[in-house]
Parts: sequence; structure tokens; C-alpha cells
Amino acid sequence: MSDIKFVVNSQYCRNSSLVKYGSDFCFVINGHRFYTTQSHAVVLSETVRNMLITDNSAQEINIDININTDINNKETFNKALNIFCKFVQEGYVSENIDIETSEIIYDLGVLLKNEDFISQYKFIISSTIISESNIESFIRYSLKTCDFDKTCSFIASHISFLGPSKLCLLFESVYHSIASSYFNENIDDFC
Repeated sequence: MSDIKFVVNSQYCRNSSLVKYGSDFCFVINGHRFYTTQSHAVVLSETVRNMLITDNSAQEINIDININTDINNKETFNKALNIFCKFVQEGYVSENIDIETSEIIYDLGVLLKNEDFISQYKFIISSTIISESNIESFIRYSLKTCDFDKTCSFIASHISFLGPSKLCLLFESVYHSIASSYFNENIDDFC
């Protein structure tokens, strides 16, 4: 699977990263610490901004991303952390990444409410050709974003080639998404 260029380039983020008066705020992601200033953290994350509006003495935000203990997942997670670290330090990122790394960055984007990270994941998925080797990534994408068009079209035209494990993953994932939305108080928010 080829890598896609991941670019987040905001002049505002770049400029705010230049202000180096202390390191009074910390992003803690699965125990990894990334220090910056409160003013820069506010630019990077709407979640941090809202938190500091409520409590301007807050000094960190703790984020837990669920990753499997598989060695490949740890490597992918570390790539995503390196990209996040560079973004915190420089306010700019331009690197080639794979779908799995972009998915972790998307999860960070959702938790931090960083639209740049969210939109890059959607761009990478839309730029990637779906295949049997990456169908699971597309299934996860579809479930996270409620964008099922590309995934469903591929599954419909390749159903005889997909193994039962991938089809079961799809059905289980869709079932759990529907079940969780059914029990959610605000069912209208689903997709």
C-alpha cells in the first residue's frame, strides 16, 4: 500500500508555534507528553480552547487512543505521535503516511476538534484505491464518518472474493453502530 502526502499548513498555526514564552500546557496522549504554550494549544485544539474557557488554570489534556498491542499498531501509533509532535512544535506537517497512521491522526482530530486532522483523513481515504488488502480500513472509515458509498460499492462488486472474517467484521461493526445509536438518547445525531 502506497503512502499519501499528509499536509497540514495553516499560517495561523505556524505563527502561533513561534511564540515560545514558557511551556505551560501539555497534551498527554497515552502517557506521551507534548508541551507547548496555552495560546498555541488553543489554536491547535477547539477542545483545549473550550476547556480553558471553563478553567483557565488547566495545564494539560489527557487523551487515550485505543490501539492493539500488535507491534505494527505500535509502530503506526508512534508515527502518528511523531506527526502530532511536529505539528505541536512547528504548526506545520508535510509527510507521507499510510491509511492506518492517518486513522490515528483522525481519532486525535476528533478528540481535539482539529478540523485539519479530520479533513486530511477524509482526503487520504478519497485518494486511495480500495482493495481487498485495505477493506478493513475503509470499513472503519465508513463507520467513523458515516460515508458508506465507496466501501459498499466495493463490497457489493467483490462479495464473493472477500473472506468470511472481513464480512463478519463489517456486519458486527455495523450492528454495533446501529445498536449504540438506538440506545443513544439523541438518535437523530446518528450520521
